[in-house]
Amino acid sequence: MKPYQLTGGARIGLANATYPFASLKVDQDKLELKVTAIGNFIFTSADILSIEAYQIFPILGKGIKINHRVQNYHQKIIFWTLKDPTLVIDEIQKTGFLTADHLAPTELRAQIVQQQEQSGFPIKTSVLLFAFVSWNILFSYDIVNFIRGARSGLLLGNGAKIALILVFVCALSTLFVKPLQKIILKEGRNLAEIKQLLYFLLLLSSFMLIVLFSIVK
Repeated sequence: MKPYQLTGGARIGLANATYPFASLKVDQDKLELKVTAIGNFIFTSADILSIEAYQIFPILGKGIKINHRVQNYHQKIIFWTLKDPTLVIDEIQKTGFLTADHLAPTELRAQIVQQQEQSGFPIKTSVLLFAFVSWNILFSYDIVNFIRGARSGLLLGNGAKIALILVFVCALSTLFVKPLQKIILKEGRNLAEIKQLLYFLLLLSSFMLIVLFSIVK
């Protein structure tokens, strides 16, 4: 039986990630949902109560809802896809994952239980708080100068430039510097969980810096 993999979006509780920031991977032993900036969610067949088609709008807002019994996960887990949800469920069934009498190997089940206990956003809360405060201080610097009349024209200035440069440098450094990865990531988490987010931050910050340096003197 062949594994099944699909890229899409996801809804975990109130948090939502659009395409292509979620990936679904299913084989005979496990179902894994990786959601950039939210976390990784992995299930054995014993964890699944049902997988059902879920739809809000006729074209957009459709996917599959994973009903599960993992206490450490949010109850509302939805994978968004542009494909027909019923066809996605059929593909999952073809992997053998939902076969009633199949159990994942004991060692793998133990690993999955450990991963379930480490669920949630992989970046340390202290790092997120530091980034949030620093970002707001730098942007507030531009806002204060603008209000005081210290600069004219656009609201954003050197503060925004420094903030975006820091985002770019930190994202790039995290990709290659292992000691920095240990500082940023929670224990037991790995770079692969945030790699897509880092690439997105590199792209976004570089684009915004090009725009800012071209219009802000």
